[in-house]
Amino acid sequence: MWEKNKDFKSITDVVQYHTGMLSEEFLNPPKDPHIKNLRDAVILTQTFLKKGLHVAIIADYDVDGILAAINLYEGLKEYIKQAGLTNKLIVRFPKRFSEGYGLSSRIIDEIPCGYFIITVDNGIAALEQIAQAKRKGIPVIVTDHHLCSDTSLPSADIIVDPNAIGGSEFAGYCGAAIAYRFAKTLIPKNKKLLEQLLALTAIATITDVMPLYGDNRNIVKRGLKLLNQRKVPYGMNVLLNLLRIEYIQEDDIGFKIGPVLNAAGRLEDNGAEKVFNLLKMKEPDNPILENDQKAYTAALELIELNKKRQNIVKESMNKIQENYPDDVLANERCIVLYDSSFNEGIIGILAGKLTEKYNVPAFVFTDPIYPKKIGLYKGSGRSARNIHLKNLLDKNKDLLSGYGGHAGAAGLSIDKTKLSQFSQQVNLQLSDIVLSERRCLKYDLEISASEIPYYMDELQKFAPYGEGNPNPVFLIHDFYLSPRNGHFFQRIGQNAEHIKLYGNNMDAIGFDMAERFINNEVPKQIDIIGTLSFNYFNNRKKIQIEIFDYLSIKKEKTPFIESLESLLTL
Repeated sequence: MWEKNKDFKSITDVVQYHTGMLSEEFLNPPKDPHIKNLRDAVILTQTFLKKGLHVAIIADYDVDGILAAINLYEGLKEYIKQAGLTNKLIVRFPKRFSEGYGLSSRIIDEIPCGYFIITVDNGIAALEQIAQAKRKGIPVIVTDHHLCSDTSLPSADIIVDPNAIGGSEFAGYCGAAIAYRFAKTLIPKNKKLLEQLLALTAIATITDVMPLYGDNRNIVKRGLKLLNQRKVPYGMNVLLNLLRIEYIQEDDIGFKIGPVLNAAGRLEDNGAEKVFNLLKMKEPDNPILENDQKAYTAALELIELNKKRQNIVKESMNKIQENYPDDVLANERCIVLYDSSFNEGIIGILAGKLTEKYNVPAFVFTDPIYPKKIGLYKGSGRSARNIHLKNLLDKNKDLLSGYGGHAGAAGLSIDKTKLSQFSQQVNLQLSDIVLSERRCLKYDLEISASEIPYYMDELQKFAPYGEGNPNPVFLIHDFYLSPRNGHFFQRIGQNAEHIKLYGNNMDAIGFDMAERFINNEVPKQIDIIGTLSFNYFNNRKKIQIEIFDYLSIKKEKTPFIESLESLLTL
């Protein structure tokens, strides 16, 4: 079922509706808006360094946390060098399976006296651990972007978190963006290094699904240019070359670069450290004479880990389809699943795929690899329909052993005896969700295929698209398949599960649609619901439609068309 979304007349209307801003305001956001406590935190850091204290950076193990760590590490290292100081820097990532998220008591125990802590992308909920550090005489600076667990704030020396403390002009930053702004305040004149860090920040902003308006729009627009100019750290450049992305766009970050950076941290206890070590590698002074194989080996390992992660996700989704009937899940207001065989590192991905398919929030649980308590399940949740996941968990905190997160995603643990009650309770609390027999696909604008080139300039004007500024969805009438080298289409993908349809000076891509299209007798004229973008290949730019759904248009064939089709090999 297809349905028009509002009475939009132009792409401008669509963008203004989704962002809540007039186009002039959206297109020209302020740069470097004020962040409460940021400058004071930088001054305090400089004071600690000049007193001879060393630095322990405590980061998260996802892409945002890793890139936040690199941003702060490189910024501090450069400042220490410029100031003629000799302070030491250590970076510590929590071990995903054996320690769990965030600043732990074990990490505090490891940090020797004479150090101070700066957290990135975590810390706002670590009340007990920061109190422990303070008792030990270790100063703590928290930089984070998450919501605090309750009304209490940690006893840090200073906190930089626009979502936990009021007074900032923009609160949509990811952890890496706050770390970038920290570095920029610390070393404002090092243009080359700051450009490299900004490129990484664009990756983190998209990967952590931050809204692409306000200063995030500045970061991602500029960051994409820097990525395509390869103004990135040496290790990232090696990785990008191996991924062979000709021209990097926002979707390439979300579906290709981000997953590779995330895979090691999902599958290995200390996998985040592998990514960090690659990104901090420096280019050999003489690449012609020196062996830089180390960086290529490290980058290849990350790519292979991502392939392994993809296979694990595919196997797990197949198991869900086998064990949970589609008609049962389709009637849930909130999907809650447990399976002991699921890999703890990919349960968040599984939850995300379930929300995409059923358009309701989903929580996926499994047994922790390193159980801290017998009888606890580890879970991950993803949201849908603008339901605030953290607020939903707040309502059920009495059932949970621990949790944290934000509007779109959350991590949690629960006693196995309470899982059924949790499922019943969240479904009851979301009982006002209207379920339909068939999910309705909504589109923003209705055009013909021949009009597509006209819309591309306006579409590019409002790019990049993503969270908070979704790519406009089109109903495209009369897309005619046009033979190319004797073929109307090409099956693509590792298992030929996707399909590329050839049109007049454009292509249409249908993911997981190859069997459906071929079983539908390869229609030559279709109406399409989908989005528009450019595809870059062999230094050529071509319009590409991503198909969400299509409808065959049956028309009587003339003798000429029948004769032509008989000559073409499908």
